[in-house]
Amino acid sequence: MTTLRKLSENMPRYPGRAALERGLRPVLGPLAKAYAGKRVLHMLGFWTAWHALGGRKALVEAGICSRAASYRHADEFREMFGVDVEVWQPAAAVQLRREHPAGGEVDG
Repeated sequence: MTTLRKLSENMPRYPGRAALERGLRPVLGPLAKAYAGKRVLHMLGFWTAWHALGGRKALVEAGICSRAASYRHADEFREMFGVDVEVWQPAAAVQLRREHPAGGEVDG
């Protein structure tokens, strides 16, 4: 369900609602897309770092994020993708670990 649809379902029924929705749609639509896209990219980057470096401990030791932030990101990943960061796309994770073994340097 889109953000705009959720918003419209939660708005009270009143005269003028349709006009308000028409006015908000051009503003909220692009914002929702931009925000969602950035969050997805952020979570994919977190997944990549998690598997390339070897998990939470390696992320913290490398200074990529704090221990608390690693839990927060993992929770956000689970909420967004419906599975834990450790188990999403296992074949891709295995390939990533082959190319960037834990403890190895990652370019960038």
